This record gives sequence, structure tokens and C-alpha cells, in this order.
Amino acid sequence: MSKARIDLIPEDQLPPETEFVVKMLGTLPVSVQAYAHSPEILKAFMGLEAAIFSTVAVDTALKAKVGYVVSKVNGCDYCASHTGGMLLKGGLSESDLQCTLRPELTGDAAVDAALSFARLAAKQNVTDESMAELKAHYNSEQIIELVCVIGFFSWTNHVHDALGLEIEEHYEKLGAHRINSAAS
Repeated sequence: MSKARIDLIPEDQLPPETEFVVKMLGTLPVSVQAYAHSPEILKAFMGLEAAIFSTVAVDTALKAKVGYVVSKVNGCDYCASHTGGMLLKGGLSESDLQCTLRPELTGDAAVDAALSFARLAAKQNVTDESMAELKAHYNSEQIIELVCVIGFFSWTNHVHDALGLEIEEHYEKLGAHRINSAAS
């Protein structure tokens, strides 16, 4: 990706509340440096992300897989590099990460349903049948969490693409954004 389309706020000028992001991820995301142009948006973004990922009805790893699938569907290498990179750092193999892009290959019917639903929702193609399949494996609280993960990543995918955010070196080396769908 080319250089970001806006100047990024230097790390030494970021508000102190962004320090937890660096501690959590081990690196400063350029997205935080971009959002810092609007402190209220930065605060809201960090709050929404924390709320979505701190809820416990759905496993955090599944949420990351859903975020990865949505990001790949939407063509956002920046977000795919982050979500996929976190999954790889967490011990998921490259072949298992590749299988998230072809949900029928995961071997887990509930995960397959969530990832298939994410693919449809990312393109606004949810049907009553796809929701029924999701309901066969998840309760209403879990569905809300999954749908909010899909919406969160759909939003960030579009924002990050519009801003032309560059993938940080750490995530570029992990290469999760370069993984393609598994062969049939």
C-alpha cells in the first residue's frame, strides 16, 4: 500500500489513553495515529473496539476470525494484516487461517456457520436461511456480538482503505493479508 493519504499524529503527541493499545498489540497502529486528528472519534473508536472484544458470549479468537474474513471480503489488507496477524501470533497455523476464508474447511459446524454468515453480511447478502443457520449454533446474545464484529470491521475496512493506511512492518512480516482462499 502507498503512503497514508493524511499525515499521522506523531506518537509523542498522542493522548495517554492510547498507551494501552501499544501494550496490548506490542506496536502502535497507524490507525490510532490517524484517528488522533479527532480525539472524540479516537475515543469512540477505542471504546467500541474494547466493548466488542471484551464481551464474552463469543470467543475472542472466533471474533478475530470473523474480522479477518470480513476484511478479506472487503479487500482491506490493513485490517486483514492485523486480525490475521493476531491469530497467527496466537498460534493459529497459516493453513488454518487460510481455511477461515473457505468456511466449509474448518471442520467445526458452528465456526463454519459464523464465517459463512460473515462472508454474506460483509456484502450485505444475509438471507433468512443464513440467519437460521447461524441461529442453529448461536443464541441471540452471541449473534449480536458476531454481527457487531462484522459491522465494526466493515466500517474500519472502509475508513482504513479511504485513508490509505500502511501496514506496520510488524504485521507486514507476518503476512496474513497475503493469504488467499484454500483450494477446493
